[in-house]
Amino acid sequence: MERLSVKEILKCSQGSLLKGDEKYFINSISTDTRSLKKDDLFIALKGKNFNGHDFIRNAEELGAKGIVVSEDIKNVKDLKFEIIIKVNDTLQSLKSIARYYLSKFKNLKIVGVTGSNGKTTTKDIIAHILGKENKVLKAKGSFNNSIGIPLTVFELNSSHNVLVLEYGTNFIGEIKELVEIASPDISVITNIGRTHLEFFKNERNVLREKMDLINGMKEDKTVIINIDDKYLVTILNSIKGKKILTYGIKNNADINAVDIYDLGERGFKFILRILDKNVEVNFPLLGMHNIYNALAGVSVGFTLGVDINVIKEALEDFKIDSPHRLEKFKIEDILIIDDSYNANPESVREAIRVLSDISGKRKIIVLGDMLELGDKEVEFHKEVGVLVKNYNIDILITLGELSENINLGALESGMSDKNMYHFDNKEGIVNLLKNLLKKGDAVLIKGSRKMKMEEIVLKLKEILRR
Repeated sequence: MERLSVKEILKCSQGSLLKGDEKYFINSISTDTRSLKKDDLFIALKGKNFNGHDFIRNAEELGAKGIVVSEDIKNVKDLKFEIIIKVNDTLQSLKSIARYYLSKFKNLKIVGVTGSNGKTTTKDIIAHILGKENKVLKAKGSFNNSIGIPLTVFELNSSHNVLVLEYGTNFIGEIKELVEIASPDISVITNIGRTHLEFFKNERNVLREKMDLINGMKEDKTVIINIDDKYLVTILNSIKGKKILTYGIKNNADINAVDIYDLGERGFKFILRILDKNVEVNFPLLGMHNIYNALAGVSVGFTLGVDINVIKEALEDFKIDSPHRLEKFKIEDILIIDDSYNANPESVREAIRVLSDISGKRKIIVLGDMLELGDKEVEFHKEVGVLVKNYNIDILITLGELSENINLGALESGMSDKNMYHFDNKEGIVNLLKNLLKKGDAVLIKGSRKMKMEEIVLKLKEILRR
């Protein structure tokens, strides 16, 4: 982070200085005392389940230079901080400071990624391609909300010329709020699927929310669209005043992957076509959906002038940077595929396809509940069970109340109940796998974030390595 004066912070946050001097400077900002460093400015955020004001003493002990608060603090001037700023709303102030700080980087290109699935992997691929020729800052993991985006922005310094951000959403209007912090020069929408339907009700509302990324852009900026997505293809004619670039596999687009050949555990080989130029690519990631993610990354690279051969090199040496997204591990000749970060009907379908295409004596899938799906949650879980049977998965293991419907869907489709198990705890699954797995097996583990399915992966790896 480049330094900010207290005067600047007061102006953009509309705060009052309770202690300190406007001429003081801040070199880093934190919202979490668990990662706070000496001389940080600690912004005490408030949420449904936490209140940063409860950790002010911690921040003091850790050597924070100053604090930003919205509550009255007893004996505030007796605190050891050099700077104390009072604001009406600390979250709004965090966003305002980030917006102001970002405005200082006049020559920075901002790439924004949203979509129902593949945002983080796409973001990582984009950053990897652009990083071959640029100084790129990308959001860590899934830093994609009103806290994560400002914290990413604060990592910018004068060496960066590209910023790659991910825009997530859990409620109507969230992306609009995020775009007000950082309006992208290039927007990518990966796809529209059945995510967060508890809040959005249907895919059309999901589409409207994702469209706010485009609506918040300035004129003459670039929009990148997956032309194979049945919802996104409907908005092409409604995008006005912006450049449009399309990518796809099934339909003719500006950027296509053709002649795709599945290499099993080694990923895919395909011909990358960028307008009138072709190049063969050996892409190491599993899953057809990751070819779409790659094409999104290619589209951004092309937009910013990266040569096709440099793009090829980037795709071929790309490694998964964000954990629990189709990560592969082989232990004692047993293949573990960790896709435990999150789950919804579309991403689970793709995971089942991946497992089905993997060579193995037996294909075993461990699935946790898919959450936030609204009124059709039972139906969606049953659909997954049908897919498990139709893709010839050998053994089905489920965790959680909703996932019992996965077993039911598989059973109704003709899968033998001798090949399916259901548990209400992770320990039972780990013990089953310990006794069940044999050399040559392939096991895939997936579930919604709150199910914490990665705990099964960690225990399983620990057991197999003994």
